[in-house]
Amino acid sequence: MTSAYLSHAIRGSKGASATDADMLRNCLVAKKAAKWIRESISYLDLYVPAEHEDFVHIAYREKYLTEKQILDIDCGIVDQKDFLIVLVENGWKGGGIAVEIKYAKDNNIPIFYIEKMDVGTAMLLRLFVANLAKGKENDNNPNLQLH
Repeated sequence: MTSAYLSHAIRGSKGASATDADMLRNCLVAKKAAKWIRESISYLDLYVPAEHEDFVHIAYREKYLTEKQILDIDCGIVDQKDFLIVLVENGWKGGGIAVEIKYAKDNNIPIFYIEKMDVGTAMLLRLFVANLAKGKENDNNPNLQLH
């Protein structure tokens, strides 16, 4: 099964000044995008940070984890996935999203950007996943000979 990490805003462009309400709104947007992705590609194993944000938020607020530690963990999860999906909302690709994009680029992890959730994007994402799955299949077939 092909797997992906959905990179999305938690604090967004407000950064450290984001309120709990801002973070909740951003997580709801991410969960909506995750639902759309799962409906478009039911066979994709998708990791969504917003679905685990309660734990992370408490660990950060109580100073059990720093922002860097959280992002290091996120990048470790990205490393276990076949590709990174970046949810671009209003052009925002900063903060933790930028760290995850850099990590993926530095480690040759494919990236797919979603700027809008529509039929065309869903079709392109299905093709992207199919090509990745085909590549994995070829990598795992020792009898395959490329000419």
